Amino acid sequence: MRTNHYHIKITFSKRNSLVCRIGNVPYKNSGTFRDSFIFQPKEINIVASRSSIYDKDAILNNPSNSIYQQIAKALLYCYAMNLSNLQLCSINIVRKTARKEEQVVTLLYDKKTQPIDGTITSPISFNDGDLSILLQEDDKAEKLRNILSHWLKGMSSTERYYKFERLWRTFEQLSFYSNRTDADNKEFNALRKMRSFLIANPQYFTNTEHLLSAMTYDELRKFHWRELILNNYPRGGKIGVYEGYKNYFVLANTDNRIIKLLDETLVFRQNELNSYGFIGDIQNHITHYMQAEYLQTNNMQLAALLCCKYAYFLRNKIFHGEVVDKTFSFIPNNNDDVLIDKLNTILEIITTELISSYNNL
Repeated sequence: MRTNHYHIKITFSKRNSLVCRIGNVPYKNSGTFRDSFIFQPKEINIVASRSSIYDKDAILNNPSNSIYQQIAKALLYCYAMNLSNLQLCSINIVRKTARKEEQVVTLLYDKKTQPIDGTITSPISFNDGDLSILLQEDDKAEKLRNILSHWLKGMSSTERYYKFERLWRTFEQLSFYSNRTDADNKEFNALRKMRSFLIANPQYFTNTEHLLSAMTYDELRKFHWRELILNNYPRGGKIGVYEGYKNYFVLANTDNRIIKLLDETLVFRQNELNSYGFIGDIQNHITHYMQAEYLQTNNMQLAALLCCKYAYFLRNKIFHGEVVDKTFSFIPNNNDDVLIDKLNTILEIITTELISSYNNL
């Protein structure tokens, strides 16, 4: 018997545009039982009936506790649907039974203790169909909650390298989800699957396409392609590495900006490609797509190159400490800062569109 009824009231100082009642919210191992979520202009009310008695430590210090998880669900859903920092004021939990009412805990928040401490900036809004799945209880919903937590922190941050790390985590986890049926769901395979999805489904990425349609070759060339090529395709590398250069770096691309980039950077590993017998196919491909009658623009190929390949390379360099910490700089807004800002803008839009397309991944 679920005789302990937990009434959770979450209040905000800013108005919540999401006003609705959702009465069928499952929780972990809930079976046929459900909780009630009520979203009002400045508060969320949750009623959760349980068989167990929980004190404040059992709820607050245990992220696997179902009450804790329901609060987290409600906050994620509310922040993402509003695309706003609502300024959390309090969370109050009361346990009610047929005979008594007991205060479990009241938490108060100020500007320094907000889950989201900045303004969420996104040119794209979600609709209820995009995010209602996160209120469910299955692997798909849990993955989306994880993804949204990183996305919200990245979108609300003003520190460019913190933002990049969180947006990369978002993109990476979306890639893993897209490749979930692969028995060998490693990062490399997941990013390759994501590349295929991006290019095959431009209809989901109209904002990404619009953004990248304005990118010129000169802007693309400013990214650190030489460093990427020397890192990803080391001198003396095995034939499989250079076969990947041919098939996935060169032959898979036809966008005119990428083709010009490939032509200008071929010199960095031309000897190795020649020694393995790949140079002919590469040069023929580049020459063909540089001819005026075969020039193409494919913005999603460019998106895939920057997100699946360049951002992956850069994130690994930063994460593994292979470069000087990017925030340790005595020149404000240096070239690396400008480049990471451009990459962040792309990641902001493409991750938002991917979340909107989550059911199609």
